[in-house]
Amino acid sequence: MRYALGGAGYGIVGFRDPHGIRPLVFGKRHAGGDAYDYMLASESVCLTGLGFTIVGDVQPGECVLITKIGQVFRRLCVPSPQRWSPCLFEYVYFARPDSIIDGVSVYRARYVYNRTTALCLSSIGSWREAVTAFCNLLGSQWARPWPMSSSAPSSPWTLTSSFRCVLENPCLPPKDAQL
Repeated sequence: MRYALGGAGYGIVGFRDPHGIRPLVFGKRHAGGDAYDYMLASESVCLTGLGFTIVGDVQPGECVLITKIGQVFRRLCVPSPQRWSPCLFEYVYFARPDSIIDGVSVYRARYVYNRTTALCLSSIGSWREAVTAFCNLLGSQWARPWPMSSSAPSSPWTLTSSFRCVLENPCLPPKDAQL
């Protein structure tokens, strides 16, 4: 879990669970003179879209306190490091593909995950056989002709492109792919 709370006129407090299940990123932007605005968000694009620069990810078990006058305090609040266990759905479903979570591009994570799945299925035979096998793994509601789609924003594009690259024509996504 992640939380960002307003503190009754004192400032903002943000903290992340000890296992890092959900992401939390911290950013700042110049507000004129020596002043800065600060923001905590679940995705990097929330910050960059509003002109903030990324300070960094709030680490699992870390608390960030930003006072009303702009003082920033960061402290690890767990006695010993916990096993890092990020939520897979942040990478494959929830987050925008142009986000960075814990230093990992969401788009690249989706592409690599889907490419690995396609490589595993490529030993099955033809493109149609591999896709049919994959759809059968997902359940009967997916057992229909390719291309398939889902309600996950931008996820079908990554799935389709990575499968086609492996099963029809090996290729890599452009490093600066705009989605």
